[in-house]
Amino acid sequence: AGECVRWEQWTREDFMCMAGVLFLPSVWLRNLSWLSYFSAVGVLSSTLLLVGVVTTGFFPDSMPPSHHFCHGNCTGSVMAPSPTVAAHPSSVPVVVGLIMVGFAGHAVFPTLKNDMADPSQYNTMVDVTYVFVVLAYSAMAAAGYLMFGDSAQQQVTLNLGNNVISHVTVWIVVLNPISKFALDLAPIALGLENYAAARLRLPTTGWLFTLLSVVIRTILVALALIVVILVPDFAMVLGVLGSACAFTVSVAFPTACYLILFWPKLSVGSRVVNALLLVLGVVCAVVGTVAAVLFPDARA
Repeated sequence: AGECVRWEQWTREDFMCMAGVLFLPSVWLRNLSWLSYFSAVGVLSSTLLLVGVVTTGFFPDSMPPSHHFCHGNCTGSVMAPSPTVAAHPSSVPVVVGLIMVGFAGHAVFPTLKNDMADPSQYNTMVDVTYVFVVLAYSAMAAAGYLMFGDSAQQQVTLNLGNNVISHVTVWIVVLNPISKFALDLAPIALGLENYAAARLRLPTTGWLFTLLSVVIRTILVALALIVVILVPDFAMVLGVLGSACAFTVSVAFPTACYLILFWPKLSVGSRVVNALLLVLGVVCAVVGTVAAVLFPDARA
């Protein structure tokens, strides 16, 4: 008779490898219309995560916070805020990257627009999405620091106590990346597939291209898994991604392309503003990346 899996014997790396295996089936999907269902699950799980954290903050007596991570004057209550320092000037370069990573979806936008049933609604979709994202992030940040103050951890779920809401919230956090990973990886995978097919002179249909797609996407997941195992510091990874990647992809690169393509048609004011944005994006990318790597403790 087989023995039951003893999860407590698994190492951190074992769980990471299992997560990579769970990610693979969704990553293999090339049709973004199917991935939209995973994205919808991600939106729902993010909303439930916010609701779960805020709910525990309104009922700290029946759902107390974790005493291991919430100690001292930490209250776990939204109504009775925990003590916290208003600002950490030394953390600004790192924090900017951490904030920016939440708005780094620009690389996916062209693919999403092409796969929309009604592309004419693209601008409205982007505007509405960013409004909801800013509201959700602001609410989560405010609730986290009101409830836990200086005891707030890199993952706010660590501060939650042992109750039903916290257990559900933790599983929501597990579900969230599964729903978003494939969509975020899709533009990279599509670009590499088209490049490889052109180099190998393969048609973009048929079993050979499908096999090529599976191999490329599997390698990408394996590379992501290696990075996660070698760099386990979650906040540092987000800081580097937010600074090096998000500022480059979301600020510097689009601005540079806009200036190059439309320079003759732009007014002097538009040229100056976009040039300043380009410089700002490059500076923030460099400073934020250096701060995240060399001064990881500055985020505390």
